[in-house]
Amino acid sequence: MLKAIWAFIRKNPSTVALAIATLLAGANLALLARAYRSTRAAGELAVQTAPLKAALVELQRAKEEGFASLRTDIASAEARVASLRRAFPKTGAPFDLYRRSFALADLSNVKIVSVEVVGITTEDTAMGRLTTTRYSLQAEGSLQRCLTLISRLEDEGLKTLAADNILIDASDQSCNFDVDIADLTPQAANQGP
Repeated sequence: MLKAIWAFIRKNPSTVALAIATLLAGANLALLARAYRSTRAAGELAVQTAPLKAALVELQRAKEEGFASLRTDIASAEARVASLRRAFPKTGAPFDLYRRSFALADLSNVKIVSVEVVGITTEDTAMGRLTTTRYSLQAEGSLQRCLTLISRLEDEGLKTLAADNILIDASDQSCNFDVDIADLTPQAANQGP
C-alpha cells in the first residue's frame, strides 16, 4: 500500500503538493478564524471592563464613605454613652432625695408633708447594675410653687431623676408626685472575686 502511495506521489507531484497546500491552508484558515474570534472577544472584554472598573472604584468610594459614616456614628454613640455614664451619680454618693427635696422645697416655698420609698428595682445591664428607687412625695403649695419644686428636683437630678404621676390640687394647695432615681454601680464593682 505504501508503495502504491509512493508511486502516485512520484507520478503526480503537483497534485499531491496542491492537496497538501489545500489542507495546510484549511488548517491555517481555521487557526486564523479562531485567533480572530479570540482577539475580537478580548477587545469586547476590554471594552466591558472599563465600566466594571469604574463601578469598582465607585463601590470602593461608597464603602469608604460608609465606613467613615459608621466611625462617626460609633464615636457619637461612645460620646453619648460616656455622657450618660457621667450623668449617673458616683457609686457611694447617690442622690440624697430627703435633704435635697427639703432644701429645694424651702427655695420654692413649698412644705414637704411626706417622703416615702414606694419600691426599688434592680437590673443588670451591660454598663453595670442599675438600681431605680421610686419615692412618693406629698407637699403643700400653690400650683406654680409645686411645679417649681418638681422642675428644680429634675434640674438638680439631671438624667438620674424623673418625676412621675404628678397630681396637683389647686383647691387645697397640695401636690403629690412620684420621683424615680436611678443609680448605676459600674460592672467592675459588681463582679465578685
